[in-house]
Amino acid sequence: MAATYYLRWILWTGGHIEARTEGTDRYGRALTLLLVDGEGVARRMVEAGLARWYDGGRRASWCD
Repeated sequence: MAATYYLRWILWTGGHIEARTEGTDRYGRALTLLLVDGEGVARRMVEAGLARWYDGGRRASWCD
């Protein structure tokens, strides 16, 4: 829930929102870069501890 609220806050308080499609994954889904005021939303989510980078390997659990 914290990640959802943080993302909504980023979108509501941001000025310029841009979505760039950058190809597709192996299942044909669009890979999209979301930018708010020129800054990547994914990076902000990771820096806030609400997301992790994914390199295509096995996903790690959120539980420690």
